Amino acid sequence: MEKVELNVKSWSVLFSHTTGFAAINAWGSLQQNIFYQSPLITLIPIPIGWFGLMFMYHGYDNVREYIAMSDDGVKDEFEHLWDEETEEAEHDVAGLSLSFLTVQTLRFTISGTLPNQEGIEQWHILSAHTSAECSRLLTCGLAFFALSLIPLFLEHRFEAWLHHLPHWWSQKMHRVIEILNNFATFGNAWCFFFGVKWAVASAGYIHENALLSVVLALLLSFFSFCFIFVFDKVLDNNVFGHSGAEGSPDVASHAVEKL
Repeated sequence: MEKVELNVKSWSVLFSHTTGFAAINAWGSLQQNIFYQSPLITLIPIPIGWFGLMFMYHGYDNVREYIAMSDDGVKDEFEHLWDEETEEAEHDVAGLSLSFLTVQTLRFTISGTLPNQEGIEQWHILSAHTSAECSRLLTCGLAFFALSLIPLFLEHRFEAWLHHLPHWWSQKMHRVIEILNNFATFGNAWCFFFGVKWAVASAGYIHENALLSVVLALLLSFFSFCFIFVFDKVLDNNVFGHSGAEGSPDVASHAVEKL
């Protein structure tokens, strides 16, 4: 069973990121070609993406339930694992794509220029960002980090209330909480990525995209490992509840994995 779980999780991560970037391309097309006139208007594809994904998730959930129950009327441990990992992948897709669109809007607001569908700016724009603009984007990253903690505390605080809800509603609430946590965690990562990219490019020491990519990979990997180390210690001290309990510790652990 352990080997099966590892294989399912590996494929789940691979397909979730592939689908996440496909969702970025889909909803980003709306942002680039229809809703691009102002930073406020570029927010419109975000709720469109949210409801579109929720509609698809509901349909896929019914399909999985039908397949799992169609043979013997009982969900075995393999079918439960399939359902859990698929839902986790769906959470990643929503968090990755919707947070990217949000950070695109933030970059548009801060710099006055909407990056292209892949988040790329022309070099003369990229290298002209001021230190104030870099600071604002990095501050937005810190704000996203703070927001990522709110769902954890809310779930921990209202855990008893959630358990008294009907199973279907309780399950949906847990999914919404995890998607919101993923959204904020990925938003934190996108802001730090583009904020550091702005800072390094505007410093004037690098004039090639290839070298910029290498420097970014080294810097962000170092800071990410430091952040993961600190947050892992926080989880070890059960700040979000006991590690064996259902709910917020699992969500917090998944948030660390996103980094």
